[in-house]
Amino acid sequence: MAENTNPQDGLAQEGVKQEKACVEKRNPWVLKALEVQGIQATQAPLIAVLGSGGGMRAHIGFLGVLSELKELGLLDAIMYLAGVSGSTWAMSSFYSNHGDIAHVESNLKHRFEQPEWSMSVSMQKAIESSSFKNYSLTDFWAYLIVSRQSREFQDSCLSSLKKDVEAGALPYPVFAAIDNDLHPEWVKKKNKNMILSLKDKFWRSSKREIAREALDVEGLLLDFLVTYKTDPKAPGLPEMIQALSQALNAIPEDGPEYAEKMLKWETMSEEEQGQFLQLVVHSLTQLRRQPSQYISLGSWMDTVSFLNKTIACFWNWEWGTVYNFLHEGVSANDKIAQEMCNRKLLHLVDAGLAINSAYPLVLPPARDIQLILSFDFSAGDPFETVLATADYCKQHGIPFPPVDKAKLKQCAEAPDSCYIFKGDTGPTVMHFPLFNQCNCKDDIEAWRNKYGTFKISDTYTLELVQDLLDKAKENVRNSKQKILDTIKEMME
Repeated sequence: MAENTNPQDGLAQEGVKQEKACVEKRNPWVLKALEVQGIQATQAPLIAVLGSGGGMRAHIGFLGVLSELKELGLLDAIMYLAGVSGSTWAMSSFYSNHGDIAHVESNLKHRFEQPEWSMSVSMQKAIESSSFKNYSLTDFWAYLIVSRQSREFQDSCLSSLKKDVEAGALPYPVFAAIDNDLHPEWVKKKNKNMILSLKDKFWRSSKREIAREALDVEGLLLDFLVTYKTDPKAPGLPEMIQALSQALNAIPEDGPEYAEKMLKWETMSEEEQGQFLQLVVHSLTQLRRQPSQYISLGSWMDTVSFLNKTIACFWNWEWGTVYNFLHEGVSANDKIAQEMCNRKLLHLVDAGLAINSAYPLVLPPARDIQLILSFDFSAGDPFETVLATADYCKQHGIPFPPVDKAKLKQCAEAPDSCYIFKGDTGPTVMHFPLFNQCNCKDDIEAWRNKYGTFKISDTYTLELVQDLLDKAKENVRNSKQKILDTIKEMME
């Protein structure tokens, strides 16, 4: 959200009617689920479940949470389901399978029974996506990183979720993202964190597959840019520049000139570097080379085009360019909507780079959420999302229950399974750290280390997946009565 707008203004007015219609359709499901739990009500309470970011840990953990909520008869009592980053991977699986969480869980286990993920399939998907005008690093990330991590391709569109949601059969979904154009400070954080994770964990294990179909110069150039974007003063850069210069020298006609300029890379301005890369990429795109004996000329040129587009995206750091379906389609009185709708294109990035849980999207008074069940899969401090949200709400004048920062800091290393925050106004918040004293005893740190955020999926075994599912389920099971008691108290 833009800093010069007030989040209390609510939601884009054009979408409020449709959302309220879905909520009304959901009411009978919620009331019936609560009745089964012995809670009588005439009006369904507005309960939201949040899943934080956290890579594969969040993906698997949130599936475990949804599975246990279903098992305990609580999932149908939920009105909103909101996720960030890794939790949205779980949400995509959940909704694309029409809420059949047992099937989703079975599918997950089956995928990790296999010894490895076929990177060649991911490569082909990425190459196909590069043929579209709005190709960006989001596509690269989705097909070569996320699909590899989750071992699953998510080809369904958001519009495919409408039928179940509009019928009230599933909670109203909220997928969190950041409007990158409105927050330049997040760009800096993104450069620091996301590219480091890409370089350190994923790129090293993926570039061999990419290079298999790539020309030497494209492979070297892409590897160089990933390294350079990570750290402009990386120790190995001089050697990479030398190797790239030699490869560029082999390009017909302009090769020697490119090779000489490449050696001057570190003395160029950023503008000169960008212009130089444009020339090189243009030459590589126009270059007609013989394809390998295993692939056709068409597919070979598709591969070259993919690499060159990806090189350009890395240099310009282009993420998530999407057509704005709200463009010029809202009331002039809706300030927040106007901030988004006056642009034909939006640039969306991972919301975990700001607040690693979707609190800001369920807190606007227009949604009137009464109870938030927040499942936290974050690395490090399990209360960082709560504290960040408290600051956010204070800054924008949004009701949020008081939190004792000092006390939460003391609990961060060995948290309990559930924390309840209540205030005179706004929603009640129940916060559930994934690894806690109840389900991990004295081994909390060991469990955290076992499931690092950037742990690549090749190191996940079926046993590791099952153990993580079990921990997430146990956390819900241990807190069932607290959840029911809080709902009863809220409705008195």
